[in-house]
Amino acid sequence: MMLLSVLITNYNYEAYAEALNQSVLASVYEPTEIIVVDDGSTGSSLEITYRLATKHPSIVRMYQENSG
Repeated sequence: MMLLSVLITNYNYEAYAEALNQSVLASVYEPTEIIVVDDGSTGSSLEITYRLATKHPSIVRMYQENSG
């Protein structure tokens, strides 16, 4: 079976970060990985994705300085 990769871009999306990740995690397709690319967030979205990633190893976090 092929791996489904879902790419989520993030920049201060704390209002949506948890619901979006949970929605993908609830997907019926297996195996699924979630790749969250953060573009230098200054809000709490980094903490939200970190917390989720510690509970769900299928979430891969990537961080970069804000590139505009």
